[in-house]
Amino acid sequence: MRWIFQVPTLAILAAGDLASQPIVLTGARLFDGTGAAPLDNAAVLINGNRIERTGRAGSFAVPAEARRIDFTGKTVIPGLIDHHFHLDTRVVPLFLRNGVTSLRDPGKWIESYEPVRRWQRAHGLTGPRLFYCGPLLDGTNPAYPEDSIALQSPLEARAAVRRLVAEGASAVKVYFRLPLDSVRAVVEEAHQHAIPVTAHLETVDVRDAVEAGVDGIEHVTSLGPALLTHKESERYRQQVLADSAARGMGRYRMWAAIDPFSARAVDLARTLARRRTYVDPTLAIFEKQADPREPESAMMVRATRNMIAYTGVLHKQGVPIVVGSHTAVPYAKAGFAYHRELELLVEAGLTPAEALTAATLTGARFLGRQHDLGTIEPGKLADLVVLDADPLVNIGNARRVSLVLVDGRVVESALPAVTTDPGGVGSHQ
Repeated sequence: MRWIFQVPTLAILAAGDLASQPIVLTGARLFDGTGAAPLDNAAVLINGNRIERTGRAGSFAVPAEARRIDFTGKTVIPGLIDHHFHLDTRVVPLFLRNGVTSLRDPGKWIESYEPVRRWQRAHGLTGPRLFYCGPLLDGTNPAYPEDSIALQSPLEARAAVRRLVAEGASAVKVYFRLPLDSVRAVVEEAHQHAIPVTAHLETVDVRDAVEAGVDGIEHVTSLGPALLTHKESERYRQQVLADSAARGMGRYRMWAAIDPFSARAVDLARTLARRRTYVDPTLAIFEKQADPREPESAMMVRATRNMIAYTGVLHKQGVPIVVGSHTAVPYAKAGFAYHRELELLVEAGLTPAEALTAATLTGARFLGRQHDLGTIEPGKLADLVVLDADPLVNIGNARRVSLVLVDGRVVESALPAVTTDPGGVGSHQ
């Protein structure tokens, strides 16, 4: 018997409904993330937790026992990958049902995620897929002591990396107080274990960090000091070393004065592109909109515009961009920080297709998981999102989630809460 479902909302199917036999999604527009043109009236055959076939509906044989789900008028995209998620157990279910199927935490003790893992086991959930950096690798007097390892030497840096790898880290993150010699030691040790290093930089020049081998940069603001004169950069560096809180307004004042199209700015972008250094802009966490109650509103809005514009410069020069939500941001309601970041990337100059590629294939590459995540292709894990409207027409349509599948299983719309005290949520900027 052939099964045909009409699926207007995510609530119709429970997670276990489609796990026992092949399924085929038919009739939707397919954005597979490979760079190919979208395919209308597509079919995606899923067998177990893998994608078995894709193509135009009717172009390949479908097993007689397969369940068919008609998604005519909808769009299917790969599961979204968040490279900058700070643990908040309250929003993990929201992110998952909003299409974010993989989360990378860039700075939290790995054991902090045990409540999430228990929640997944208790409810038979494979998603969201969790990737860990472990705590921040910072220098003495770390900015966030509870979420950091304070390193005093390159030898300690190497030992910390080995320990984090043994504990399950798939990447590590260096923080802005870590001296350059220890950054280099972290990179060398991490690369021996075949894991990448990402960095939040404000007192180490990004050019020096990239030369030391850092693979990725967190926050477009990390690039700011390299766009200043040496004297201006050193003034900012000393202010931050004296008081981490100086970064707050200091970053906005810095970016309000930066010319994102200057020769210095373009040269830095070309350097990052040449080294294939990934950048996770996290624009939404820094976004400021006009507010007459805020005395420095105009300056902060100008800074925001320059951050957005420079992200466009990075992209135009070929820097690989990934998407990080920062979990909660000023101008998006709970669960939609990631989608706000996609919208700002399009505002920066990426096309909707390019923003979705950053969110999927490029994100998978930075994780080292492009062989099984990031696109909808035969052999890949079946992490897919079905949208009610086409995000290639309007990236805001990425918010309009109809159905989420992780590992070939449908995610329920009414996900239970993660049962744990949400205290201790960290948000490192």
